Amino acid sequence: MIIQFTVGNYKSIKSPATLNMTAIKPIKEFESDNVFEDGRYRLLKSAVLYGANASGKSNFIDGLNFLKWFVINSSKETQVEDEIEVEPFLLDELLENQPSTFEVSFLIDGVKYRYGVELNSKKVGGEYLMKSTKIKEHPLFIRDEEGIEVFKEFKEGRLLEEKTRENALFLSVVAQFNGPISGQIIKWFRSYNVISGLLDHRYEGFTAGLFAKESLKKRIIDLMSYADLGIAEMEVTDFIISDDTLPKDMPEELKKSILSETEGKTGYNIDTFHQKFDKNGKDQGLVRFDFEDQESEGTKKFFRLAGPVLDTLENGRVLIIDELDSRLRC
Repeated sequence: MIIQFTVGNYKSIKSPATLNMTAIKPIKEFESDNVFEDGRYRLLKSAVLYGANASGKSNFIDGLNFLKWFVINSSKETQVEDEIEVEPFLLDELLENQPSTFEVSFLIDGVKYRYGVELNSKKVGGEYLMKSTKIKEHPLFIRDEEGIEVFKEFKEGRLLEEKTRENALFLSVVAQFNGPISGQIIKWFRSYNVISGLLDHRYEGFTAGLFAKESLKKRIIDLMSYADLGIAEMEVTDFIISDDTLPKDMPEELKKSILSETEGKTGYNIDTFHQKFDKNGKDQGLVRFDFEDQESEGTKKFFRLAGPVLDTLENGRVLIIDELDSRLRC
């Protein structure tokens, strides 16, 4: 579980900004539903970021996504001459030449880790990993301009200091050599997902695919019903993409282009079912709706995001959604 994340000097974020998931005691509203305890930590299950347009919410979330990508890939996806794709705050000439900073605290099996990075487009100037099982925190490794110091509890990192490029993370390198602690941390970074509510169409296929499992299908339909969208039932059917399955009025050039990429692959149709009533309010059965053509944009978005949400709950992951409310009320 994530405890805290801080990012500074990154894109539109000038001064360090922090999200803290620690549940403070004075707040009692929704406590039973949204607060859990893990050892001595009392944390929120969910939180919402509010702010005006252009206040940095999306870039804050992007900072968390960048850190995840760089931790997982810096030692294997980049070469020695590659620049790090990080952008500092450009509206202050003092900061544009300073490193961007990232720090995240999280729990793994009741143990708290605090991991931080300072970097610019050329190199990683600072990196550290701290661990605390009780109140006292102690370092596992510390990296600065002078080099990398590895402490005795992180013996998996010894002899790998010289194998770490300036534009790669030491944590990533150690994980590549099957370090047990670093491997656990990489696995934790893989466990959280950052998705965009503006690009919800990307997740429709994922949610539709969950219908293959009856228990997940039922949970999605129950969730749609609970949201009071008027949907009583849903159906996802697969088909093989061919000339016959494309719209008859589609331009031939476009049809050829689509078939060259997708012919023979599996597509799917989604149908929803709504209850119909007579003038006296008597149930007249279900009416089939075409999901794409007849449902609102808000309903479609709710369905598309249902898959990632349920997957997160099923597997104990962390899910961050940017622009969650966009088109959700349509």
